[in-house]
Amino acid sequence: TQSLTGSLVLGDTVGGAFAYGRNIAYSVMQGTTSVASGTITCSASSTPLAISVPGSVTGASQLVLDGSSFLKRKINVNLTGSNQAIGSTLMQNGDVDTSGEVDAADIDQVIADFSQLANIPSDVDVNGEVDANDIDIVIANFGGLDNP
Repeated sequence: TQSLTGSLVLGDTVGGAFAYGRNIAYSVMQGTTSVASGTITCSASSTPLAISVPGSVTGASQLVLDGSSFLKRKINVNLTGSNQAIGSTLMQNGDVDTSGEVDAADIDQVIADFSQLANIPSDVDVNGEVDANDIDIVIANFGGLDNP
């Protein structure tokens, strides 16, 4: 096998440990074919990446990361059959309804969920409560789109 290593950074989240874990799905794609997939459970704003891909798979590929209130992120990689460091990958926060865009619907959802103490995507900073900070984060990232 070969490994893609680095760190996954979930933007606009609390420093230190999260109140709840956030799951980020990943797929390593060659065209429309998935050559590896799984889920990364993040318990803090920065989480180590270590994605195993069969060593026989080589060539141009994309690592696709998606989940929770974060916009989809695609990273081009060239698989060589050897381990490679891909560095730090920042995911933009605020897509509460997973539509692929941070928009008014996301702001409305956070307002509707205001003051809830639950493991829900509206708690974008993952501090355990949907509060004014969450609204501010969604507003600050307004207009953000999935990485095509």
